[in-house]
Amino acid sequence: MKKKKITAISLMLATAAVTATVGGSLLGKGIQASAADTYSVSDVFSTSQATITMTDVTVGEETKKATSFNFSDEGSVTLKRNLAYKWYEKKTDSKQGQASYFTFKFAFESLDFETVTFHMDATSAWATSENKATNSIRFRKTENGVVAYVFEGEEIEKADEDALIKDAYLVPVTQTGKEEITLTLEDNAVAGDAYDDGEFGVLLAVGGQATQKIGTLVNVGANYTEYAYNDTLPLKIKADLGENSAEGIADKKLVIVCKELNKQSFVGVTEDNKIEDTAAPVVVVNEAVDGFLLGTAFALDYTVVDVIKNSNLTKTLEYYQYNPSIATDAEAFEKYASLSTSTYFFPTSYTKEGETEATTVYKEYGSEFVSVKITVGDSTFNGTDKDKAVYDLAWYANAGRVNEDLSEKLLYIPVDRNEAGATYNSKFVTTDTIDDKKQTVLVDNFDEMQEVVDFKTALNKAAEDVYAGSNSYIYFPSFKWLIDDNNGYRNLKFTISYRAPGSESESTSSNLSYNSLKLSVEKEGKYEFKIFANDKAGNTMKCYLDDEEVSVSGSNVWDIEGIPSFSFEIKNKGLKVEDSSSSSGRAESEVLNKTFSLDSFTVVGATDLNEDYALYKIDLEKCSSVAVSDLSAITFDALAKELATYDYSKVTDGDYMSVYMQAYAKLLATRVGVDVNTLLNSGFFEKIGEAGDRINSEEKYEKYNWNASSKSFTTVEEGQYLILADFWEGGIPAQRATAYSVVVVESEEAVIKGETDWLKNNVASVVLFSIAGVMLILIIVLLLVKPSDETLADVDAKAEKKAKKAKKQD
Repeated sequence: MKKKKITAISLMLATAAVTATVGGSLLGKGIQASAADTYSVSDVFSTSQATITMTDVTVGEETKKATSFNFSDEGSVTLKRNLAYKWYEKKTDSKQGQASYFTFKFAFESLDFETVTFHMDATSAWATSENKATNSIRFRKTENGVVAYVFEGEEIEKADEDALIKDAYLVPVTQTGKEEITLTLEDNAVAGDAYDDGEFGVLLAVGGQATQKIGTLVNVGANYTEYAYNDTLPLKIKADLGENSAEGIADKKLVIVCKELNKQSFVGVTEDNKIEDTAAPVVVVNEAVDGFLLGTAFALDYTVVDVIKNSNLTKTLEYYQYNPSIATDAEAFEKYASLSTSTYFFPTSYTKEGETEATTVYKEYGSEFVSVKITVGDSTFNGTDKDKAVYDLAWYANAGRVNEDLSEKLLYIPVDRNEAGATYNSKFVTTDTIDDKKQTVLVDNFDEMQEVVDFKTALNKAAEDVYAGSNSYIYFPSFKWLIDDNNGYRNLKFTISYRAPGSESESTSSNLSYNSLKLSVEKEGKYEFKIFANDKAGNTMKCYLDDEEVSVSGSNVWDIEGIPSFSFEIKNKGLKVEDSSSSSGRAESEVLNKTFSLDSFTVVGATDLNEDYALYKIDLEKCSSVAVSDLSAITFDALAKELATYDYSKVTDGDYMSVYMQAYAKLLATRVGVDVNTLLNSGFFEKIGEAGDRINSEEKYEKYNWNASSKSFTTVEEGQYLILADFWEGGIPAQRATAYSVVVVESEEAVIKGETDWLKNNVASVVLFSIAGVMLILIIVLLLVKPSDETLADVDAKAEKKAKKAKKQD
């Protein structure tokens, strides 16, 4: 019995010791991680056909390790974090703030590349089919050296790019590279250039040489971009090595040294490829701050962005509403209170010196005044290791609305009634007296004004690309030139009143944001529309109609001649399949022995849509020039252009899939530089027959269980598969379109799980769980192990008896 008791107690103590050790180890690592403030570079960037390593760089008189991106041909590195374009920081020795902008410092270790392109996704400033905008900054190796230029989109037509190259900026870098390059954005606040809505200038500086503007980002609708995997990528760097990837030097890699991004240093990398957190989170505001509305709750379109973290960012909002009875700034600082969307701004009551009747700040000044500060931090900038960052909302406000006369230390934003709604630009829409009545009218030369001409040109161009039918929309250009508000164009909610072809009445589309202004266009013909808006406070637009100022609404907007109308023509252009802006949208992954089902494509322009599908197995060994990434690089638009040259009347037995395959193979062959027959006649594509089709299929294909109706098959073999789609209009079979999807099937082991910060972020929970485990073991032991009833006298007697027995045996 005693032996069992000793074993149980030993087990308890050993388990407690082990558990405590594990818990202590985890706690120690947690404390160490917090104190070290280091993060893995691979947590910040992801790679494809590229690696992240360390490179020696000289900083002053020291040699340090810097983050380096090593690109193979067509390799890419993607930022997995949200990215700020513009924010404000405090000026030195001042209560004022100043604008800060996206800044990226890097260097080429050599110039062994054809192009290096920085793709930047952004929230769009006007409506687009994908609700985002992409701009690209490209460095190209030419006979004269490296040139840099900017274009809209992820790709550009060769003729358009050639025109850009002629006037492109010649980057003053040497053949060996290594010069530090600084890429920066700017807007009106810096350069004074006349940037339009949604534009940022792109600046480039090399070494100590002068900064040069190399182009403009367009359609940028917010001051930051939120990262969304495979959808919205704030920054993606892609390399095309060109001749440097040719046979014989296939191992050649391009190295780009990443030194700093938005003040976060990537120099000083540890041996385990980690970096120290050197930049505090920033506050990014996405609206024009003109003030707040008296009697309403606080509301602000803002976010907190950090270069190396997307989660566990802290923020505290506080405010102080001006009160003349508080004597000093020091007292005001102590009066800051918590601010949230549940906070309402009301008049501040106080009693003037020498008077008995109370008044309010609003009565005395015509406005209330509020100071708002936003304090942000993370596990590094936590108020202990490093100071948290404090941002004054007045830095982001319209300069003319900020009051600094009330205080030596504080900046105030007005809180007033804001009863004025949005307005049409007086440059185009004015008030006149006609027949002794006030009327809202257009200026005489409205149609000839440059802004109007530019808008109509953009509108007609947008209409040219629209296919009348279901799922079809026209996406409008920005109306910033026409409508504005003191709280900013992007805070407005718009209503479009329109007349569709063949309709005798108007229809409306309401409550639209600035970047979702679109109309459904199911019919071909002429559309006409007018637009108006309500502001952030709910105020309506005001115009004169028959000598009376009225609120503009859907019921009277067509009666007010001074509100301009616009029109566009939609034609029946057939069918079109909407495409993703990136090739990843045309490729999917699956593991072995699963049933893969293809998602539906978005087809526009059809009223009676019909569809069919075909499955092909791809044998890459038949053509070594084709890489997996090439298979999904062909855009749907490129396929449509290629098919426009085909005569469908010559198709026999309805075999349209063969036509689509010819078009796809031709574009793929052109891309990789081989003869199209190499792909079509070598068995590169093997068509898989449908399961159960005893006439048109073979028994060897039964294992795939391919079903064209459900667009599904069983992934019984690793490799690459191609699904081709055939779409046609029921009443007009000659109107056809195609699309495709590449399916890459891998074994279970090839699927690499993403990295997780769960343990790092839950160290305290793990430690507490370990302690709870120890306590549970103690309770179980106390319940199962019965204490001995022996007294000390009993123990002594047993010991004496045992000794006598041993002596007798001797």
